[in-house]
Amino acid sequence: MGFVQIISFHTERYDEFEPLEQEWLDATEGRRTLLREVSLVDRNDARHHVHLNEFASYESAMENSHLPETDALARQLTALTDGVEFTDYDVVAERDVRRQLAAALREMFTHSIVRDGTFRDEVTFEGQWPHAVVRGSGIAFIEEAMRAEAPSRTIDRWDVTPTETGFVAEYAYRTSGGVGYLSMGIILATVEGGRISRIVTTCGGSWDAEAEARILGAGALA
Repeated sequence: MGFVQIISFHTERYDEFEPLEQEWLDATEGRRTLLREVSLVDRNDARHHVHLNEFASYESAMENSHLPETDALARQLTALTDGVEFTDYDVVAERDVRRQLAAALREMFTHSIVRDGTFRDEVTFEGQWPHAVVRGSGIAFIEEAMRAEAPSRTIDRWDVTPTETGFVAEYAYRTSGGVGYLSMGIILATVEGGRISRIVTTCGGSWDAEAEARILGAGALA
């Protein structure tokens, strides 16, 4: 279960925070467990700052907290404030439109059917294949291209990483219908207004069983 620590404080010396935090980042490289930090400032009070620190679990956060460099940083930063308030939270639910759209895209790959609300009407597509680059626009173009390739697919790998502008998905799937083959690569999706506005797909190749065995070797996806 995810864990979030919220740190709230008031200070007039916030410009001194960044150098200290960079020293901590450099000193704890490879040992810290902090996954993500979001720094916020109150629009109605420039002295009021909030940091959201995300960890994989409470235990992971405690491991990070027990680093001697973390203790030293906390003392240094606290001295620059009027006092610090810590609040700890367990994550019980998460709704991220990027992950929701990634799941809808996976469903599209599986069934070659586009779910309503997945794409903007003017969505653009670019497929970077080993011997060609295919470009097009519009939902109908994407759906036609999917159905032309295969009526359905079995997903072997679908690893999604959200980005500031959308998400990246590492994929590997096997087509059904006719001669089945393996396709694998990277999808870069741009999200605007809660829908996918652009897709760039790279593909290492579409291989039948013989080519897969020759190129990847037995058990390569295990």
